[in-house]
Amino acid sequence: MAPVVPVAPAPEPVAPKLATFTFPDGHISFAHPANWTIKTQQGPYLDYVNETDKAKSVEAHIYDEKGNKVSVIASGGYGGGAAGPSLLTVLDTQQVPNFPARDGDTVFAFIKYENPVDHSVFYRMGNMSAEFVTNGEGTSGSYVRIVENGASEAYVEFDSPAFNSLESAKAWMKTEQYSQLKAMLTSMRYV
Repeated sequence: MAPVVPVAPAPEPVAPKLATFTFPDGHISFAHPANWTIKTQQGPYLDYVNETDKAKSVEAHIYDEKGNKVSVIASGGYGGGAAGPSLLTVLDTQQVPNFPARDGDTVFAFIKYENPVDHSVFYRMGNMSAEFVTNGEGTSGSYVRIVENGASEAYVEFDSPAFNSLESAKAWMKTEQYSQLKAMLTSMRYV
């Protein structure tokens, strides 16, 4: 009879270490991988506002562990937006339950947009109004969310990765970077 060799149990997955960033006015916070870097800078403001209103407009530029800029989250600015007609393919969406806005629910979304005239394609990933997240005919939408302290935006920078097909975008969705960015954006909280 052959000796029984004990089988070592599979190692438990190690949860990534997270840190929390909170904007200076204390209203917006989010969790991010602890080895990512955040640099803040003056956000957009109207020329006629006072220094207090100017100071509350802050942008957080988020860099991954390799120093690549991956996202921008802004707080306390002013906002609006323009959008054009587009054909939307929603690749992923999730509620952001702790981020209420004046015009309704905030959702995280990863969407492929196609211009119906010239058929050019681009991708967007970020937090937006639920009304902009629908398959089929729609608009290119906006990341602007109006909350009590002004406008907020939260989106991913797409200089890298670049998607040359829907399949490449879907493949990226299976990466650790995608999971980290989605987790960060859906962790946003407004108090």
